[in-house]
Amino acid sequence: MWVHPSQFPERVQQDLLHSIQSRQIAAKFLYDSVKLAHKWMQLHRALSPARRQTGAARLYEQAATDLARHLRGQAVYVLGLGCGDGYKDVLLIEQLSQAGCSVYYAPLDASLALALTARGAALRLVPPDYCQAWVADLAQAEDLPWCLESIQPAGSIRCVTCFGLLPSFQPGSLFPRLRALLRGTDWLVLSANLVNGPDYPAAVAAVLPQYDNPLTRDWLLSFLGDLGVSQADGRLQFSVQPDPTAPPLRRITAGFLLERDCTLELGAEKAQWSAGQSVQVFVSYRYTPELAHRTLAAYGMKVVNQWLDPEGQEGVFLARLA
Repeated sequence: MWVHPSQFPERVQQDLLHSIQSRQIAAKFLYDSVKLAHKWMQLHRALSPARRQTGAARLYEQAATDLARHLRGQAVYVLGLGCGDGYKDVLLIEQLSQAGCSVYYAPLDASLALALTARGAALRLVPPDYCQAWVADLAQAEDLPWCLESIQPAGSIRCVTCFGLLPSFQPGSLFPRLRALLRGTDWLVLSANLVNGPDYPAAVAAVLPQYDNPLTRDWLLSFLGDLGVSQADGRLQFSVQPDPTAPPLRRITAGFLLERDCTLELGAEKAQWSAGQSVQVFVSYRYTPELAHRTLAAYGMKVVNQWLDPEGQEGVFLARLA
């Protein structure tokens, strides 16, 4: 287990205070405790297209099979950024193992509970000495490329997976980090939540009901409850908004509209939320394949292959430095 200073307790406390004061909750806090991580895993297993829909599940299997065929017999260092429970990373590791690859796995997440869950899921395929969990905040860990260089096994090919992060990050925050991690020989495998149809804004609005459901509400309200905010203090509202930093993109947001004043205490610090204000609790960006290609290209990365599910809800993209 390796913990980056970005997730040391005092840094996490500062980040949480900033989230509260700005009324924009950083995504990592929705997975920070064992309870919240468990609620997210329940939600993901029940509602994720990759778990529910045959087409979406198969596209991850096909992507793993195709990449493993290309890397057959080589030593591969799989870095799972935002690994979650490790389900999709393990699909890739299975195919790499069957292709005769020696696999090293580094599941990385801001959540200790999820990083350890992903490591546990991979241990049936990867020896313990080849499987080290990392706890880090990708948005804050500016020295992560150097850290990776210092521990990657000599002679291995790096395969960076990024499953499930695109929905939660502004492009200007995530993609420069991905670009900084990649070297000329590295592979990047990332997934995106997609919408289908010629009218992109309308297509995003059409999937809004997928987010406004009891499991998602319970997860988000549990986070607020841990801060000391009760359901009687306001109500969750889901909406579609353009991204302020990348206007072509649309995102689904969940905001908590306050109906009475709240005072939040975080150690010796206090923050005041006032009636009528809205707290951004959750965001999810929805792409089209074309927008995914265009966004990667804007940050110096090129898509070399893609796998799209028949329902048009998810896509997996294989990219390298342009």
